[in-house]
Formats: sequence, structure tokens, C-alpha cells
Amino acid sequence: MKINGCINIPQLFKDLPPSVNDLTLNCGDETIESEYGKNIRKFKKLKLYLFKCTLDILSIYATATQSLTIDGECLQQPGVIQYLTQMDCKQIIVRTFKLECKYLREFFICQSKANKFIECSGIKYSEIEQVQWAFKYFTQKCINKQINIRIDQNIDDAKVLYETLFCGSLKQFKNKSIGAQYYDGSSWVNWVNIHGNVCFVIADTHTQSLKTNSVDCAVLALINCRGLTKLEKYGNSWHINGNSRKYQELIVDKLSLQELSYDGPLISDILKKSKDTLRSLTCGDTVDLSPLRDSSQLRILRIEGDNSSGNFEVICTFSNLEELETSDQQLIW
Repeated sequence: MKINGCINIPQLFKDLPPSVNDLTLNCGDETIESEYGKNIRKFKKLKLYLFKCTLDILSIYATATQSLTIDGECLQQPGVIQYLTQMDCKQIIVRTFKLECKYLREFFICQSKANKFIECSGIKYSEIEQVQWAFKYFTQKCINKQINIRIDQNIDDAKVLYETLFCGSLKQFKNKSIGAQYYDGSSWVNWVNIHGNVCFVIADTHTQSLKTNSVDCAVLALINCRGLTKLEKYGNSWHINGNSRKYQELIVDKLSLQELSYDGPLISDILKKSKDTLRSLTCGDTVDLSPLRDSSQLRILRIEGDNSSGNFEVICTFSNLEELETSDQQLIW
């Protein structure tokens, strides 16, 4: 059961059916004035996103026997860390967006009865080194999900960028999203200014999918991430710093992409080198699909825009195409 914005915590626990074993509360900053309870309700799974009253809930009304999830913000409240370390619960998960918080590290250093884990979906590039201690505590669910990496400093060394994002402590994350641009008030500026078309000795065999708004990061991953099967670009700023003219051809002969959402530089070369594996393609209506002529692998084709008729003949050669999405009525009819 999930409850948002509860304004009367005491009444909630009085009215809550006995059959509820899994409870999520999103209640904001309410504080509770009450004496400590003697009949604390036990839940198998309890999630408290409360900020100010987490300790009150746990000491007066509810506890968890299998899994407790809390907001990282509550760790700075007096008495919370001490209480959590004494709880008879199999695991405690801290949901946070601030891995650099000193209270978070303090909690994970303390001995406790429960196993402790972290749930976090995003990090800043500049903080990777100082927060990498936390990565070993990430839940498996969190590791399997997409990790959002926001680059927040200028990078002009391809080797350093590659080793930091793909070979170091972040290599356990198979699905990555890398944001590398910022708005300076008048235009978009790219934090990453490298030539990504370079092959390093140690290949990344962990990364399976990448979402990015940086053509440099996309090319770097295409060359060095041998297990990359999905690439997605977002944003419309591929031209920044001459990115649209920087690359002519990838230095690898074959790619293993199965899903591609991209219409930036090198698109023809990427299509040609992914023809044997590519099953899903999303691209703009100006992309020439001829490198995929006679593809027997492509199942899904989504063309953004309403002028796709130039590819009609090529599309007719896709023998196993199952789904076609386009705004070009001429192509459909």
C-alpha cells in the first residue's frame, strides 16, 4: 500500500487494515507529538519518505522485519543513526541523491544488525572519486537500472574519461546515461571536448546500453564498449564545437548494436557496421537507410519527421520488419 501526503499519522495507523504487510509513506515534513508506543506495528517491507518524522514513526508506530527504506536526508536528524543500527531488520536501504553526505558515510561505517544498501540513480562526475566507497553498497536493482552521470567539469583527455566512466568503479553499472552539456545563459556548451574515435588496450565488456547528449561520449563507447547493444542520443546539440565535422568513419569494422536511436554524425557508418545485429532503429527523416538494404534483422523502424519517402525502396527490402512508425502518409500508403 502506498499513501501520499498523509496529514494524520496516528489516525492512519489506527485505521490501517491488519492485512497490510507492505507500506510506503510519502508524508513530507510533518512532526509527531506523542509518547513512545508499546505496540509498534510490524511490516515486512516499510518505506518512509518523511524527512522530519522518520524517527517518530519507527519508535512509536511502525517497524520492518525484512526491509526498511528511508530517505538519506533523515540521517542528519538527532538519534536516527543510533536507532537504525539497533533495529532487528534484515536490510535497511537508504535512498539518496547526495552520496557525498557525511551522515551517509557515518551510517555505513557503524556496525548494525541489518545489512545496509544504497539506492541512488545519479552522480556528478567531479564527485566520483570521493564517493566510490558507496558503490559497493548499491542494491542490485539499482545496479541493473540506468545510472545517470552528470559531467560537470571540462574534460579534454579521452583516456581519463574512458577509464573513469567505463573501467573504474563505475564498470559494474551496465546501463549508463551521460549528460555532458550545460546552458550558460545564451547557448549550450559541451563539457567534453575529446576525439572519441580511439581504441584503448583494455576494452569495456560490462556496459550494455548508453544514453547521452555527447557525440564524443557516444563515439568513445562505440569503439571501446564491446558489449554495447543499445545506444540512444538525446538533445539536438550535436553541432557544438564542430562535433558534426569531427568524425568521418569509426575505426572499428563491426558493431554489436541491437537498438539504436540516433541521427548524429557517423550515422551511415554506424548503420553499415551494425547491419548484422540491428533490430530496432529510431532516426530522423533525413537519414539515408541504404546501408541497411536487405537487412533480415531489423524488426522495428521509427522515423521522426514527415519526409521519409526517399527511403521507401530500401524499407521494402527489410524482410522481417514488424513495426513501422512514421508521419509520412505517402510512405504508409
